[in-house]
Amino acid sequence: MLGSTYSRPGATMTKHILIIAFLFYACFFAGVLSEESYSHFINHSNSMEYYYIGGGLLCAIALVVFSVVFSLAGSYRLVYAMSKVFLEVSQFFVSLLSLMALAFYLHFDFILWIDLSRMICFVPFLLLCASAYSIRIFDFNYPVHNTLVGHFSLAVFSGFIVLVGEILGF
Repeated sequence: MLGSTYSRPGATMTKHILIIAFLFYACFFAGVLSEESYSHFINHSNSMEYYYIGGGLLCAIALVVFSVVFSLAGSYRLVYAMSKVFLEVSQFFVSLLSLMALAFYLHFDFILWIDLSRMICFVPFLLLCASAYSIRIFDFNYPVHNTLVGHFSLAVFSGFIVLVGEILGF
């Protein structure tokens, strides 16, 4: 075993939520976030949709293939470390996407889940699943279920709040 120094998935999510909330409110009070910057972000993201999808899919497939090949070769350290980095980054981006959707709806009444292409929203979740599977190849004791359920629940909660807000009209 490579060592089992795990952070609890809830602690990781809490850390990401606090960082994202701080950054969002710092940008909001600095005047960086506005309707104009939101529309620029949406237009740029949707114009680069195929690059984001292709890059995310390529990274996910490469990560899983490298993990399988290196596990068969018996070399664990490099790909395990790379999988941990991908897991942390993808957890951050899933949290960022979920909280951005919630914050933009509450502050500006914009629905990020609808404005962004659905496939772009899929890429961070794909990378999260691929990196969790890659870690699972090397470490059978890693709490993959807790990691995936927590971050998927955050996205569902965000979408649910936006949906209820639209239905009730606030």
